[in-house]
Amino acid sequence: MTNWPQTLEPSYLPNALTASQANTLLQQLLHWPSWRQHQVRLFGRYLPQPRLSAFVGEAGLGYRYSGLQLRAEGWPAMLLPVVEAVNHHCQQAFNSCLLNQYRNGRDHMSWHADNEPELGPEPALAILSLSATRRLHLRRNGETRACAHYDLTHNSLLIFPPGLQATHQHRLAPSRTVDEPRISLTFRHICPTSGNKNA
Repeated sequence: MTNWPQTLEPSYLPNALTASQANTLLQQLLHWPSWRQHQVRLFGRYLPQPRLSAFVGEAGLGYRYSGLQLRAEGWPAMLLPVVEAVNHHCQQAFNSCLLNQYRNGRDHMSWHADNEPELGPEPALAILSLSATRRLHLRRNGETRACAHYDLTHNSLLIFPPGLQATHQHRLAPSRTVDEPRISLTFRHICPTSGNKNA
């Protein structure tokens, strides 16, 4: 770990939901028909994402990244108590969620920060993890080595406070030892004034 400024220190909660709620949600999401493997733009080319994803939230909200334009059609009923619990833990008003399914250790997420205009200048982020444990790395902008890592266990919640992503990037590296899937629910607040709602 690293010595964080108090205002930027991530928070880690090992049991964000009840055990029954987390296990039920995992089974629902593993059989959810909304997963897609999107094509994203990287270095001028479109390539398949190394994971499955889905976007939900308040109806009409849009989210754009890596050449993708996603539109929310409302919260699935199974996620309504989850976003309520996450908002309570974080003292935030998240209105959208990008879900990712990492089918095994080969699926991953490269270094990045959430800096899309519709998220505002200092977005908070909450990551709810289900199933297999995967390690998330953080590094300071301009550096090549990680300065901190978190092992995201089943039913854990990692919270990035506002301002952290202006100075740090994060990634989920591939793992040769993980054969089970991991599902992450990444909660964000999309600013309705960004001009994307009902567009």
